[in-house]
Amino acid sequence: MTQQEREQVNQLMLEFSKGNKKSYSKFCESYYHIYYSFIVARVYDDHVAKDLTQDLFVKIQELDFSTIRFDNMFSYFLKAAENLIKNYQYTKRTKEKYETELTEDIPYYDEYKDAAFSDLTKGLTDRELSILQLRFVYGYKLEEAAEKLGLGRTYTSKFTTALREKILKNKDALIDFVVIFLICVSAWVIAAT
Repeated sequence: MTQQEREQVNQLMLEFSKGNKKSYSKFCESYYHIYYSFIVARVYDDHVAKDLTQDLFVKIQELDFSTIRFDNMFSYFLKAAENLIKNYQYTKRTKEKYETELTEDIPYYDEYKDAAFSDLTKGLTDRELSILQLRFVYGYKLEEAAEKLGLGRTYTSKFTTALREKILKNKDALIDFVVIFLICVSAWVIAAT
């Protein structure tokens, strides 16, 4: 990237900080592919790279420019992209490790989980069950659950909220589920020590 292009990024962000929305649009059109290329070269997954690039541009749009110097915005945004990548990779590793350890170390985990889940989830559709498991059992973030199921983030968010209310109405099954979950976690802790 040339020095002139770097200065253009600084100028566009300076104009955007003053309320010029067109400068942000021009920034997106001109530099999206550069940040996307930077991210995809590190995560090796087109879908993840698109999501992270979108997250980066949302964060850029939400920045408080009053605390930022406008002398090297391009590098500042590259560093922000790098932090998003690190966070994604850490989350992915942690989730994979947790899912593997949890199911391997707890005796009869699947039987406990299935018994508790069947009482808790009576009357839910397959889609509702999938969202419930991804969000609350496996700890997926909203965006990850939506992506895995091929749904939009807004739809999944509304669906999760409605689902949470539906489950809370069945308080007895919810209490049973929590008790069985705590027993499973206790067994896991005992097995780990």
